[in-house]
Amino acid sequence: MTQLKESYNLLDKMLHHSAFKMVKLQLEIAKYETQKHHVQQHSIAIEHPVFITSLPRAGTSVLLNLLADTDQFSYQTYQDMPFLFLPLICGGFSQKFEKKMAKAERAHQDGLQINLHSPEAFEETFFKTFWPQNYQTSTIPIWNTEHNVAFNDFFCEHIQKLLLRDKQRGNLNRTRYISKNNLNINRIHYLSQLFPSATVLIPFRQPLQQAISLLKQHQNFTQQHNKDHFSQSYMAHLGHFDFGENLKPVNFNHWYDQCKYKPDTLNFWLEYWVNAYGYLLENQVATCVFFNFDLLCQSPTESLNSLAEQLKIEPETLLKSVQLIHEIKTHGIELKSINNSLIEKANKIHHQLIVESIK
Repeated sequence: MTQLKESYNLLDKMLHHSAFKMVKLQLEIAKYETQKHHVQQHSIAIEHPVFITSLPRAGTSVLLNLLADTDQFSYQTYQDMPFLFLPLICGGFSQKFEKKMAKAERAHQDGLQINLHSPEAFEETFFKTFWPQNYQTSTIPIWNTEHNVAFNDFFCEHIQKLLLRDKQRGNLNRTRYISKNNLNINRIHYLSQLFPSATVLIPFRQPLQQAISLLKQHQNFTQQHNKDHFSQSYMAHLGHFDFGENLKPVNFNHWYDQCKYKPDTLNFWLEYWVNAYGYLLENQVATCVFFNFDLLCQSPTESLNSLAEQLKIEPETLLKSVQLIHEIKTHGIELKSINNSLIEKANKIHHQLIVESIK
C-alpha cells in the first residue's frame, strides 16, 4: 500500500472497486489467458522460487527490492493493479497506457520510495479467492496442509505467466519467481510442499524494536483508514490485514484467544512477536531460512554475500544495490510498561533465531 493511491481520481477508484468485485470473473478470464498465450506449451519450469515472509517491519520490503534489483526474478508490480489475475492480458495493456509517475514515499512513511514498476505483495488476493472462509473472523488461522488443487493449478500457471511475460519483454535473466507476502508465515508448510525447491526467507529484528515499529504502523494506518475509506477497502481487497482497521492477526497456537492486551499497546505486539516467531522456529521446514535483518544493516557486505550464497546467485548482483540498506531507526522504550515475562520469552526466541539464521 503506497502513496500512489493518492493520485487516483474518481474514475481510477471506480475501476479498482469494480475489479475487486469481479475477482471470480478475472479468474475465469485467467483460464482463457492461459489458453490464448499457450502457457502450458512453453513448458516453463518453476525452479528455486523465493518467498519472503515474516511479521511486518522485519525488512521484508528492503529484501524484496534488493533481490528484484538483481534482475534474476519475476514478480508483480503496481502496474498490474487492479487486474492482478491477468498479467499477460492486462500487463501489456497497462504498459501502453502507463502513467508517468516519479517515485514517491509509500504510505508507511518509512522512507521507502516506490513507483508503478516497484514490486509489491499481491499474492494474498489469490489465497483470499480460494479460501474465503479463512478471512471471515477477527483472526486468520494457520493454513490447513490439505491441498486445493484448483489453487495449485492457478498459482503455478500465474507464476509461469510472469516468467513468460518477462521473457517476451526481453528480460531473459529473470528465470525465477519472487514474492513478499507477510501472511505466508501461516502457510509455510503448504508452500514448501507445493514448491520443494523454494526458499522461504524469514527476516527478523530485535523483538522490542520490531514490536514498537509494528505498534507505530498500526497507529499510522488506523488514522489513515479513519480518514479515507478507500484506503481501508483498497488494503482489505488486497489482503493487507497487518494494521489499522483491517487488522487480522494470525492466531498462532490460539494466542489471540487468550490475549489480554489491546492492539494499541506495545505488549500486544510483543506478544504477537513471541507467538509468531516461536511458532516459526517450532514448525520450520527444510525450505525455511532465517535472516538477521539487524545484522544486514550493521554489516551489509558480509550479510549480502551470505544471502547470495544461500539463494545461489552471484554476490555482485546483490552488492550493486547495497545503497538500499540504511541504519535502522531505533525507538526509545519505557520498559516499565512492558510485561517482563514477555521480554524474557522474546529475548530467548531472538537468541534462537540468531543461532538458526544464516551467517
